[in-house]
Amino acid sequence: NSNHIKVHSPVEWELVVALARKSLKPLRVIHVDRSKILDYMKVATPFSTSESAKISECCALRYHADSPNEVKYKKQFHDDWTTAKLRKTRAGTEKFKQMQNGPPRCYKDEMAPISKKKYDDLVALCDDLTIPLYHHAFYKGLKSSESVADEVPDNAI
Repeated sequence: NSNHIKVHSPVEWELVVALARKSLKPLRVIHVDRSKILDYMKVATPFSTSESAKISECCALRYHADSPNEVKYKKQFHDDWTTAKLRKTRAGTEKFKQMQNGPPRCYKDEMAPISKKKYDDLVALCDDLTIPLYHHAFYKGLKSSESVADEVPDNAI
């Protein structure tokens, strides 16, 4: 049961998610390193398929460097992969050429900063050992900024 697990760092959420299932066996959690998340918006181009597939209807996309002219997609996670040929358009010709040159850059090269107030609170939790010593380097290594809002806007929830 994941109700009573204390979480001190983001990597520990993997255990919470794995144990969240009440019946059957635990969920299988796959850790994805941030460097593996690529920014395909920079090279996005329309794709055509035998059935009409809008990007907003897809729950998963798969690109392979060895097949730069196609994309595989799923509309539901339990579906099999459907292959779509990328279609050149006048506006997308340059983007299409960029896709053929290899995968795009990493989506985020580094983590976004958190608010200075939140950072100070986390450091205080480290200093009074509420957060175990093992995790101090992670929290003290976070970037912070005075310009980052400390609260989530109401319209973002």
